[in-house]
Amino acid sequence: MTQSLRSGRFALVVVLLASVGLLAAKAPAGFAGQWKGRMNGPQGAMTMHLKLWQKAGQWRGRISVGGNAIAVHQLKIKGSHISFVTHFGQGDIRHTGALHGNTLNLRISSQMFHSHVVLHRQTGAAAGQSGA
Repeated sequence: MTQSLRSGRFALVVVLLASVGLLAAKAPAGFAGQWKGRMNGPQGAMTMHLKLWQKAGQWRGRISVGGNAIAVHQLKIKGSHISFVTHFGQGDIRHTGALHGNTLNLRISSQMFHSHVVLHRQTGAAAGQSGA
């Protein structure tokens, strides 16, 4: 192989890698960020805020419902699916769902109730006003 052919292939590889990097930088944020939606709970309709982030490679989260901020436990994300548990009072509340673009559909269940909530990604000023 000639030197110019090797240089040309090297340049092509560099351009392709740079393009992949640019595409990855513009990819959706996945689960990370702040989410907001309305749910029906034992005390009626409530606004739910969910904040998800990664720290040292581990997913973390916090939920706020009705002014009560609650840590998220046993948080698992696999592909577009999420599951986690919150502890409220004496019981555990299980959350499972799936991500669809900027919408997160969650099923919520405990011994006391079952509900469903559709959360929407908060961006810009709306994300800064989240209660989570």
